[in-house]
Amino acid sequence: MGKRSVGSLPKPKTIISRILKHYEDEPLYDDREVEQAGKRAKKQGFYSKKDFEIVCGWKTPRQKNNHRKNTSSEIRKQTKAAFALIGNKLPVDCDKERQCILELTKLHGVGIPTASALLSVAFPKSYGIIDIRLWETLWCLGIIKDDKKRSDIHITQWIQAITLYRRIAKEHNVTVRRFEYSLFLLHQEYLQDGSLYDPKRILRPLASNKKALVKLSWLVK
Repeated sequence: MGKRSVGSLPKPKTIISRILKHYEDEPLYDDREVEQAGKRAKKQGFYSKKDFEIVCGWKTPRQKNNHRKNTSSEIRKQTKAAFALIGNKLPVDCDKERQCILELTKLHGVGIPTASALLSVAFPKSYGIIDIRLWETLWCLGIIKDDKKRSDIHITQWIQAITLYRRIAKEHNVTVRRFEYSLFLLHQEYLQDGSLYDPKRILRPLASNKKALVKLSWLVK
């Protein structure tokens, strides 16, 4: 048998449409408790200690001991301050979004990826998670052009990501969380080759990643 031919990538907007369509029926959370924790936080205007630990433990389980160091009053104070700065419009208010995420990172065990999860779970229409996996997916799809592999995420990447998320989600009439989660699944199923944290792991643009493209017939048809 001959080798299976590899199709070419369609235009970026078509790529996003097909990714969203492919994953449209996937539940946004593998743990319903996480979703409920976010809804409670949004309703009361802050995270309780219990709900904070549920969401943080789901996003970064390795930091559970640090998450537990935060008192109920500290969690309430910082999440309430962050929620007061919540945005949902374009253009993004960079100063407010920067301060919002920084309020959350004052808590033990909370870096920008975990802080983005706390926001996304409570406000899925406006926020999505940004971490190494999502940053790599944005790069592989050509949505961002630099810093293809990151060992961490900084404020600059947070602002850049949330701006892109909201613009693209609006164009496709989906929530920011739905767009972000679809990218997460794409990376998990097709783009990750080896351990996520292996420094020797090779990352390629999707357009030249023949191994992934062969499997992505639904994307390159």
